[in-house]
Amino acid sequence: MVLTKKKEMNKERYKSFIMAMIDKELSQKDLAKMLGCSDVFVFYLLTGIRKSRKKEQKLCEILGIEYKDAL
Repeated sequence: MVLTKKKEMNKERYKSFIMAMIDKELSQKDLAKMLGCSDVFVFYLLTGIRKSRKKEQKLCEILGIEYKDAL
């Protein structure tokens, strides 16, 4: 399967978030509680399906990822 550039970037974004979650031993539900949103919305943020600058910045802060690197 050939991925478009945007899908490839989203895949890399998702990988970086998942690796940080593993390092910090956090689940999507844990992140949802910290962010004050649903675990489904966290999945949307992680995969790039939905955008929320405020939530993404907080997510990066929690996971120790620079916000500009996550985009």
